[in-house]
Amino acid sequence: MPYLKIVLLFISLARLRYCFSQQINSTSQNCTVVEPVYQWVWRPDRITGSYRWEIVCVNCTTSGQDDGTNNFHPPNRTIPINSYISDPVRDSRLIVRSSKPFNGETPVELLSKSYYTPNEIFYVRNNHPVPVVDVEDYHLCITGIGVTPTNLTLSQLKASFARKTITSVLQCAGSRRAEMDDLRPVAGTKWGGGAVGNAFWTGADFKSVLAYASFDLRNYPNLANIHVQFEGLDHDPVTLKRYGASIPVKYLLDGNFEPLLAYEMNGSPLPRDHGFPLRIILPGIVGVRSYAYSGGGRFIQRVEVSTDRGDTWIEAEIGPDLTKKWLKSWTWVLWHATMAFVPGWQEVWVKAVDDGNNQQPQEIKSVWNFEGYLTNTYHKIVLYGN
Repeated sequence: MPYLKIVLLFISLARLRYCFSQQINSTSQNCTVVEPVYQWVWRPDRITGSYRWEIVCVNCTTSGQDDGTNNFHPPNRTIPINSYISDPVRDSRLIVRSSKPFNGETPVELLSKSYYTPNEIFYVRNNHPVPVVDVEDYHLCITGIGVTPTNLTLSQLKASFARKTITSVLQCAGSRRAEMDDLRPVAGTKWGGGAVGNAFWTGADFKSVLAYASFDLRNYPNLANIHVQFEGLDHDPVTLKRYGASIPVKYLLDGNFEPLLAYEMNGSPLPRDHGFPLRIILPGIVGVRSYAYSGGGRFIQRVEVSTDRGDTWIEAEIGPDLTKKWLKSWTWVLWHATMAFVPGWQEVWVKAVDDGNNQQPQEIKSVWNFEGYLTNTYHKIVLYGN
């Protein structure tokens, strides 16, 4: 049956091991254990010819095969040609960064048009084909250390837990990666500034659902080694491995942390590209042109704009933060500023300051990393003044 699985588990420091089965059944005991060795390689793409950094498994061919596209797969498996044939139709305004799996970002000029980003142009981040789910056969499964194994249908979830709505920005950790790549090559999809969006999400309080499954923080004396793992329905069409991620259990100790099992996005059922029929929303955890937000749950105090490379700053007028009634903010603010321009080209800098007086770093080089994650520096754009 289709399900979203939540698992509580111990995280150890043991090396990750891959067992490549000689049969289609990945649980077979007849398998070869391989210790994969990865390294960074600067090499040309086989399709475009342009050079880029890639993470390559240098010994996977001892138990797998090269499919000709820089991917290594277990033996006796073929790549399904039509894995993506059931993907949903996307809005033509999205900027496509990859087609299989589909990844697309919102044009930055559309981000400031609305406080809530419309579902149809909300950025899309996929790792695998989008699953086709029969909601009548869907179950949420909770299992693991110190909890009662629990299965809930979507109808049971809606009937058993009060509706809760939060507003939260979502952002891909690789947003603005292209700016890092301009400085020095980085790995991953070269996102621009549109892999971010703001929405109001409705669903069931995640902490309440865990409590229903007998979860109690007092049962875990060593919280540092416990994670909550989330596992979705989307899976690799070759290895069948499902996509997942985890957070430390200790995050649940924060009374202002509002994790949500969402089934609605901006007042409508979740679109397939955004987790239909149920997804986890973790405000402030990953995943600025005329918008600004603070990832730590702080409110934006001011937005400042400079036309002379930071010698002087103009304070922008920011719009209302619709979540001011809460102790923390997980959303953005829209802003505008009026500036005088001299004729010709000018570089405009923009930075945000939160209510803890934290502000964005100035230079990309101060945050550059091989994976191209978490670009949060000033926005710098060039405009022409008449």
